[in-house]
Amino acid sequence: MAKKSKREPKTFAEQLGIKEGDLIVCLHGREQFITRLRAQLPPYARLFPTIPEDKSPNVVIRFFNEHADFDSSFRWLEKRLTPGGCVWGVIMKKGALRQGQRDLHDDMARSAKRTGFTEARSVAFSPTEIGVKFSVKKSKE
Repeated sequence: MAKKSKREPKTFAEQLGIKEGDLIVCLHGREQFITRLRAQLPPYARLFPTIPEDKSPNVVIRFFNEHADFDSSFRWLEKRLTPGGCVWGVIMKKGALRQGQRDLHDDMARSAKRTGFTEARSVAFSPTEIGVKFSVKKSKE
């Protein structure tokens, strides 16, 4: 009987769907996060702190705080993404919220939906943060 080969766990970049040659933008990310991500990027993938004027990103990672204007953020990002691109909205996990802080997931998801995004999945970004993937809805033609 042949042994099943163990599949190597996905890197963090792979969990985010980052592929070779992708242009990734990380908005409002901490240096520690950016360093971790940069170390795992596949060949020819490029990481920027802002969206270059002449390029459209495949993946945008947007860290939100409780004062975020989700509607304007998603409207702006939807115009800038490549077709088939996605936005990872990063917020505090429910268990990491301090007293008086509100959970942002529902507000973020509603804004994304109003703007034409659909929620795809979630990934832990850190012990206290979760990233929620939003993809642009495909139009029916």
